[in-house]
Amino acid sequence: MDKDSILNNLKDNISASNFRKERARKNKIKNILQSSFAVVICMFSITGIVFARDISSKIYENFWATGNGIGHAMEEGYIEKPEMEPEISNTVMENKETGERVEDLETSVKVDELVMDDFNLSMTFNVNLSDKALEVIQGEAEDVWEMNFTDIVITDENGYIVFVGTEKTMEYIDDEKFINTGVNTFLEERKDHTLKVVYNIYTGSDHFPNSKELNVKFGKINISKDETVNTMFGDGEITLTGNWYFKVNVPEKMYNRTAIQYVQKSSTNSNYKVTNATLYETGMEVEVELKNVIPNLPKEPPTTPEIEFLKTLPEDSEFKTLESDISSYLYNKLWMTEEYQNYRKAYDEAYDVEVYLLNSNNEKFEFTMGPRENGSKDISEDKKSLTYSAMYDLTKYDATDEVTVVVNKNGKEEIIKIEKKN
Repeated sequence: MDKDSILNNLKDNISASNFRKERARKNKIKNILQSSFAVVICMFSITGIVFARDISSKIYENFWATGNGIGHAMEEGYIEKPEMEPEISNTVMENKETGERVEDLETSVKVDELVMDDFNLSMTFNVNLSDKALEVIQGEAEDVWEMNFTDIVITDENGYIVFVGTEKTMEYIDDEKFINTGVNTFLEERKDHTLKVVYNIYTGSDHFPNSKELNVKFGKINISKDETVNTMFGDGEITLTGNWYFKVNVPEKMYNRTAIQYVQKSSTNSNYKVTNATLYETGMEVEVELKNVIPNLPKEPPTTPEIEFLKTLPEDSEFKTLESDISSYLYNKLWMTEEYQNYRKAYDEAYDVEVYLLNSNNEKFEFTMGPRENGSKDISEDKKSLTYSAMYDLTKYDATDEVTVVVNKNGKEEIIKIEKKN
């Protein structure tokens, strides 16, 4: 097909496609509106389950926020209750909804619980509000649904920037000692004058340092009585402005933590090999290389003459201004073909692998489910081998000298035995 024919076909097909797309969009909007009520009901049902239960002051019982591995470590005593006096600040409190503003309020903050390992930092902040503050809130502590410190900065004694709130992140992101982190927060307790908010902070590709001290500083506390408001980004009808700065001592069992290496002992398949197995306080990271397990995998994805032609167009082409729409049309058309479906199926089967761990007591440990990104699968350049890596809920408290790695590939299980190094 020559270039002129391709251009003409593109114009005709895209015009017709846009008409069909617009009609489908209107029908989709109608369907979304009809189903949105069910979605809202599900959201409220989930929220009800979380808050209706008897929430303990121990973070590990909220396993959904950190993962079962760190939860079990906390059960075994890997948690600290710092002995510290509350940090009191004179604050200004403002209710954006009513316009009420009150000065010279005493608001105290301290840390009730602390957990720190290579990948997780959980802190329970205890915030005590005065009678005047509750008057501005126009309710009791039980009426508060969200609370966050948007400008919080946590550093250690060596200058590592352990965590930064959303309001301050851009100020530190280029610093060499800035640690890439994520966070989920929730109110654990609302009672009398006390609000307890849990910060579950987790790393991306970085490891937390072996810090002995954590310096916590912030100047804003955002509060909302609306369960739909996320105060993490500065929203919320009530703001307390003050100056809180305090130090939290990290216990020796946390800053003196060490990782334990395991090495392969045997494998029922000579093509299956554990290339890394590292045991931490709250989990075990395992990497497995599977050789010669991907036969006849296509090396290049299917394409069409139209797609290849689009790639060759000069920057000043009339189609460049519409490139995203044209590409969407062409790729959607390609993805519906049998050839592309077979290509996707081949790759899905290539990536399909399941791994779990067993200790010597025959206890099973699964892939860690938590907020931190977990699990990777990489296919080698020659399209023959697969490398799988993930963190598991096997902790130092469950670990035995020998651990079994069970690999299920294409419906067949293979057994790899690993043991403590040295």
